[in-house]
Amino acid sequence: MTILANVALRYHKAREKEELGVVADEIGALLNGWLIDHILQSDIDMAAYRKEIAAVASGMKPMNRDSGNAGLRTIGTEQIQGLSIDNGVIDGDHQHLIDIINDFIVAATEEVETAHLEGILAMLASHTETHFSREEELQRAVGYP
Repeated sequence: MTILANVALRYHKAREKEELGVVADEIGALLNGWLIDHILQSDIDMAAYRKEIAAVASGMKPMNRDSGNAGLRTIGTEQIQGLSIDNGVIDGDHQHLIDIINDFIVAATEEVETAHLEGILAMLASHTETHFSREEELQRAVGYP
């Protein structure tokens, strides 16, 4: 969470100075890390606990997926979109993360207003906090190492 806040702050400062290239690689590395390290490497092991997680998560509500442009996808179209950890709330969280990242990529490319980007980064921060709390709760409940 702190990493995201620091990157967001540096992004906004760079945007004000029209020096976005300074933080573009850092933002890319952060988002890539979440997609690759978190979902495809760490969470994939949770699939072995699919039934247990589904039972514990049955009462959890999915996060609001108010995505700006659900039809336009820049990442996550095959490998991550088709990945199934629990056929439920965790997979929904991952899809929501992909939507937020795509919204950010599209918004940054289109050079939208800073307030819009701030909203996307705030949504990403909120999603991150909720997702990791939920995921850790499920892991504890099913005895995931």
